[in-house]
Amino acid sequence: MKRNALILALFLILSPVASPLARAQSSGPSPTPSPNPDDALYHAYARDTVDHDPDHAPKYSLDHEVKQDKFAKQQFIDLVTKFPVGTIKEIAHLFHELATHSHKVYNHVLNRSPELFDLFKIHEERYLPTAENGLALVNADFDFDHISDRSRGFCWGFATMNRQFAILAFFDPTAPKLDLEGNKELMDQLTDGKPVIIPGFRNIREFSLVPEHVFYLKLKAMSLWRKYAIRGKAGLAYFKTAKVMEMDEIQDLLSDLKDRLARHEFPKIMISSMIQTPGRIHFSKYVHLVLVNRVETHEDGSAIIHIWDGNFFAETQQKDPKVIEITKDGDIIYQPWIEPHTPTEAISNKLSRIMYSVENDNETIQQLMALKKFCASNPNLCGVTASKQ
Repeated sequence: MKRNALILALFLILSPVASPLARAQSSGPSPTPSPNPDDALYHAYARDTVDHDPDHAPKYSLDHEVKQDKFAKQQFIDLVTKFPVGTIKEIAHLFHELATHSHKVYNHVLNRSPELFDLFKIHEERYLPTAENGLALVNADFDFDHISDRSRGFCWGFATMNRQFAILAFFDPTAPKLDLEGNKELMDQLTDGKPVIIPGFRNIREFSLVPEHVFYLKLKAMSLWRKYAIRGKAGLAYFKTAKVMEMDEIQDLLSDLKDRLARHEFPKIMISSMIQTPGRIHFSKYVHLVLVNRVETHEDGSAIIHIWDGNFFAETQQKDPKVIEITKDGDIIYQPWIEPHTPTEAISNKLSRIMYSVENDNETIQQLMALKKFCASNPNLCGVTASKQ
């Protein structure tokens, strides 16, 4: 009984219908389908910016998106700070069970159909940051001026979106371009984990350079952040950051990452920072999501994890590769990605933990299943890989 009540409480806290805004929007019958909120926001943006000098444009009217972000953030803050310790431990256990189930499904597919993972070879070259493989937007304040207060950033949305574009986007530059509504539908499908053919463009950068596209993708990054970082997915990460990884855990993770990369995956990991205050270091609620494209291990136990960090443009990372360093003593080092919140707080360049994002395995299998179906209908786009499935 207690366990069922706890699950219900989790649902009420983390479900989008728990917020006053969502309840107001969902109350009563709706005679017509609700419009895509991102679509409505795009038109609000276009209306507010037309005939305005960009340097003196008013703050855009994005009430729905901003309110949703504020409610989502407050829900999670309440969850982390207001529950008794015993309850939080039980919640952490439930999240662990969810992650374990996802991993079991992943292992089932791996053991039964390992050849499916060859589908990830199709666009494997996109895992390395280059200008043509990178979006024309990043998880940075300057890209969200007048859109969001950016109090926590949208790294989860950017990591997810970068991975979906890398794996699931197919381009046909010889075909006529779609109109804006058609391209927005393609962006909706792609960020929902469905392979798409984008006509009239050569690559990811060219497509995302269109101003209307780049703005819509910012909205998608915000939506994906809410989907994964708030609606139940991030709890396990926050509750596990209180314990520093032991060296054997680090080595197990490195081994598993290398196995996944050998299967042509593009793993999504979360890293948690340490915060230093006068006299002590304690562990952070600050997490960051990045993608892994290469791992180097050394005989002394040290290692380098090469990553794609959505906080930086791809060409910046091509010139100055972003890496997580693991020392022979087991320290995990990466540059701070967030500013201190108080004058006495300092963000350490040490990390307490690296782990797969909770949805990584499930998302991986969804991508494989979607690619299998897509390649059966479009073998010419998938190459020889498709004929083996």
